Amino acid sequence: MTRMDAKPNIPTYTTSLSEDRILDATERVFRGEGYDACTIRRIARDLDCAVGSIYRYFTDKRQLLLAVTQRIFAPVIEVIDSGGSITHSARMYHDLASASPQMYRLMFWLVCPPPEKLNQIAPPADATVAGNLSTQAVGAATATTSLPDFVDSLIAGWARRASDEQAARRCWAVLHGAIICGLNAQITVDAIDRLMTGPTTPQVQVALATPPKAAAATAQPHDPVTPAGAKQPRTSGTPTHTVAGSDDITLL
Repeated sequence: MTRMDAKPNIPTYTTSLSEDRILDATERVFRGEGYDACTIRRIARDLDCAVGSIYRYFTDKRQLLLAVTQRIFAPVIEVIDSGGSITHSARMYHDLASASPQMYRLMFWLVCPPPEKLNQIAPPADATVAGNLSTQAVGAATATTSLPDFVDSLIAGWARRASDEQAARRCWAVLHGAIICGLNAQITVDAIDRLMTGPTTPQVQVALATPPKAAAATAQPHDPVTPAGAKQPRTSGTPTHTVAGSDDITLL
């Protein structure tokens, strides 16, 4: 055979690709080698396929990893869709997130807007009035934040079960915060159950969330009763002025 007759050294790939196989390989590479090493080229080598073949299913590494992280929590949505309870799905969510903490945190990082987008939307100059965010400021903040599709689906499912979207969002916030802080799963689920079945006023929620000992430690003693005609003791050389119509605000 002459040199002209020799076949070019073109790699041949016999792997039959599917979205699930790509996700399996991505998760395998990520868990074994970390985020930086988890490139499309490295995943293609693991699958013994051409790099371009992966791009037929996913546009980039970010979209691929987001699909991997959200796939872990698919059983939670199945529980809700099949009529499972909020507490059951919350416990499963907690267990899955605690078993894959890196994947869980990565999922939220992947949906964060890039810095240039965050800089484009800023709260207006008069965003605060008496220390409270104005409607415009809240709208600007909302425009720059987003949740993974899985979380949106979970909240929507809980809202259908409870007929209260705000309650569903509060429960997810408690669940997410507990996971990030490493709190016990059962304590977290019990707190969510109280939120969904108990009173929903802010005062009651704070009382439920505050341990009895902590509440006692932070309680302020009652003001002593001053006899008639006695002078009030002065605790500071700085005069105080109370705002008319308010018993709680003191300006120094």
